[in-house]
Amino acid sequence: MDPQATGATTADPRDSNGHRPPVATNFIAQFNRASSTEDALERLNTVVPALGIRLLLPSFSRNAWRQKLDVATIARAVSTPAPDTVHIAEGRILARSDYATIRLDAPNGYVRYIRRKRAPEAGYRWKTGARTPHALQVALAIIDALDIPVDSQSLPTRVQEFPVSPPTQKRGLEVSTARSIRVIIQRTVEGIPVVGSELRVSVAPGGSVGRLKVRWPKFRISSRAVIMRPRVSVIQEAVTRMLELPRSPSAASPPLTVRGRLVYLPQDDGYIPTLEIIPQAKGSSFEPFYVAAILKATDLCRFRDNPA
Repeated sequence: MDPQATGATTADPRDSNGHRPPVATNFIAQFNRASSTEDALERLNTVVPALGIRLLLPSFSRNAWRQKLDVATIARAVSTPAPDTVHIAEGRILARSDYATIRLDAPNGYVRYIRRKRAPEAGYRWKTGARTPHALQVALAIIDALDIPVDSQSLPTRVQEFPVSPPTQKRGLEVSTARSIRVIIQRTVEGIPVVGSELRVSVAPGGSVGRLKVRWPKFRISSRAVIMRPRVSVIQEAVTRMLELPRSPSAASPPLTVRGRLVYLPQDDGYIPTLEIIPQAKGSSFEPFYVAAILKATDLCRFRDNPA
C-alpha cells in the first residue's frame, strides 16, 4: 500500500546541519468538467504532495524576537526619527509624529509603519525611481534589524512596481513617472507558506521606506492537529467540492484548472496543515477553498471506535 495514501511517512532525513529538506507544496492539475470522479481523483493523486506526520512536527522558529520590539527599534530599522507622541492601550502601542506613524502589537507580532511626509528631500530628482535590488536590500536589512526569524525558504515571493504621485513644480522638483517598489516576503515554515503571515515593505523613489507591515505571530501547531488525515481522504474531499462548483449553462463547459498548495492555516490556538485549492475556468470565477489535512474531532472519534 502507498504510504502517502494512508498518511504514513518514512524516515525524517536531515542534512549535516540538522535541517530537513523543504516540502513540495505547489501543484496543478486540469480535467474536463464532464470527467468522472475516478478520473479527477487519479489526476489529483498524481500531483498532490505527501501529507505525512512531519507536517505536525516542524522545526519551530524563534518567537522571542517579539519581546524585544519597541518603537525606537522599529524607527531605527526604517531609518526615521522615533515619534515623540506615544499612546499605549492593552499592550498595543501607537506612536505619532509629523513625519510618521508607528503601530506595534508585539505579543501578536504586528508592526505597521507609515511615512506621513510623502515628498522626497529637496534636490532629489524623481526620474531615477526606486531600484529593485536596493528595495530587496532594504527589506533584508529590516528583517535583520527587527531580528525576525525568517525561514531560509521565505525568499521574496513578490516584487511589485507601481507609480506614486509626484510633487508639484512648486517644490522645484522635476515631475515624472517615478515608481516605488513593494517587496513582499511570505512567511514559510520548512518551505510551507503560513497563511496571513508576511512582511511588506514599500521603498520610495528616493530609497527611503514609505510603508512597512509585518504580520509574524507566534507559530505553533493547533492542539486539534493530533493525527494526519489519510491523503486519499483529503483528495476525495477536494474532488467532491470541485465537482460541486457551478458549471457554464452551455453544453460544453471549459476545462477546470486546479492550482493548489500545501499551507499552514491559522486557527484559534495555532495552525493546521491544509490544502489550499484555487479552481480556475475560462469565463468563470471561483473562490479558493481549503481542505484540512488533519482528522477532525468527529473523525477522530470514529477512527478510535473503528481502528480497522
